[in-house]
Amino acid sequence: MKTEQNLAEVDLITEVPNWLTQVQKPQILLEHCFAHSLRVLDAAPTGLVSVLLTNDARMQTLNRHYRQIDSPTNVLSFAAAQFPGAPLGDIAFGFETCCAQAMKRNILLSDHLSHLFVHGILHLFEYDHDNPKSATQMEQLETKILLECGQADPWRNEALQ
Repeated sequence: MKTEQNLAEVDLITEVPNWLTQVQKPQILLEHCFAHSLRVLDAAPTGLVSVLLTNDARMQTLNRHYRQIDSPTNVLSFAAAQFPGAPLGDIAFGFETCCAQAMKRNILLSDHLSHLFVHGILHLFEYDHDNPKSATQMEQLETKILLECGQADPWRNEALQ
C-alpha cells in the first residue's frame, strides 16, 4: 500500500496467522517504519520492500540455504539489484524466535518487529554490524529511526539485561 506522503511500499506476505493475532495492522506499522527509515537515511522516497512473516522452520531453511547456518533466526534481509526503480529487497521474520526475544526483553512483539524491520532496512542500504564501529553506527541509526516513529530506544535497556 502506497502512502500519500511517499511512494514507499511494503508488500506483506503472512504465512503464519499468529503474526496477525499478535501484531495489530502490521502493514501500516511496517510502512510507517519504512517511511521514517527513508527520511532518516535521506533516501529517495520511493521503493518496494517485500516482507515475509513466517515461522522458525522456514527461517531455518532460508538461513541454511543462503547463509549456510542450520538454525532459525529472527530476521533475514536480501538486497535486490540496485538500479533506479528496482525493489530494495526482501526481509523475512521468524515468529517463534521473534516472540521469544520480545518476551525475554518484556516488550511488545510489534515493537520488536519494528526494530528488526528497521534493522533489515539498514542492511538493504548496505549497513552492517561486522565490527564494533559499524555496529555502533547501525545501532545509532536504528535508535534515531525508531524514536522518530514514536517508539522507545531499542538499545536503552539492553545494557540492563
